[in-house]
Amino acid sequence: MRIIVPFIVLLAFAPVARAQSHAVFLDDTLYYRVDTRSICCKYQFKDGLPDGNWILYDIYRRDSVSTKRLNEHILLSESFSGGLRHGRSFRYRYSYGKKRKRSLFLETITDYKQGKIDGEAIQYLSTGDPVYKWSVSNNQLNGLCVTYDIEPGFYGNILTISYFENDSLIRWDEYKDGKELVGKGVRLDDEHFEYFIYENNVLKYKCCYKNYYLEKYHEYLNDHVTERVCYGPFYPINMKDFINGIVYPQYSKYEWTYRFYVIKSRQEQ
Repeated sequence: MRIIVPFIVLLAFAPVARAQSHAVFLDDTLYYRVDTRSICCKYQFKDGLPDGNWILYDIYRRDSVSTKRLNEHILLSESFSGGLRHGRSFRYRYSYGKKRKRSLFLETITDYKQGKIDGEAIQYLSTGDPVYKWSVSNNQLNGLCVTYDIEPGFYGNILTISYFENDSLIRWDEYKDGKELVGKGVRLDDEHFEYFIYENNVLKYKCCYKNYYLEKYHEYLNDHVTERVCYGPFYPINMKDFINGIVYPQYSKYEWTYRFYVIKSRQEQ
C-alpha cells in the first residue's frame, strides 16, 4: 500500500508535468478571479501570469491528491507568454444528467495572440454541437462567421453565414433548418443596407435601409417582376437589434424576416 498510493498520486499529476503546466486550484486565489456577474466566464485567470500553460481545477489542492481523474475537474486552460495570453484557450462547463450526475464538456475555444483574440472563437453546447464559429483578428470580427441553431432537434443546423471586415458587417445569409435560404443582407456603405427575403428559395421582397431604418421595400412576383414599391413611414428598428439579430440569431430565430413582416403589417394598417 505504501508503494501504490504514491504511484496513484504521481499518475494524477502526470498530465500536468508532461505539459509543463501550472496547476491552480480553488484555494490558489492569487492566480484567478471570480466574476459573479458573468454567466459563461465566471472564472478567469488574472492578467500578467508567468509563461506557460495554466490550468484551473474546480477542487481544492488538498482534494487533488485523492482525485483519480484530475482532468475531469478542469474549468479553464490558457497559455501565457510575456505576461499576455498567447495560444489556444479552453473553457469547460458541467452539465447534469439523470440522478444529478455531472459530466464535463468543452464550452469554448478561443485563440489569442499577444493578449488579443486572434484566430478562431468557437462555442459548443453540452451535446458537442457548435453554437458559433467566428473568425477574429486583433479583437475584431474579421472574415467568415457561422452561427448554428440551439433549438433541440435542430442542433448543428446553420442559421447564418456572415462576413465581417474590421468588426463591420459586410454581408450575410440566413437559413431555415440549415438548408432553405430565407434572407440575404448586403451592406452598401456606412449608411445603407439591403435585405432580401425569400420564400421557398424564391425572392419575395427587397428591403432598403438607411441608418438601420427601413426606407422602402420592393415586392416581387415570379422572382423578377416588381409588383410594387412601398415607402415609409415604417415602424423603427434600432441599430443594436439589427446587429444582435445577425451576430446572435440563436436567440432571435429568423428575427429579420419576422421583423419585416411586423413593420409591413403596421404600415398597411
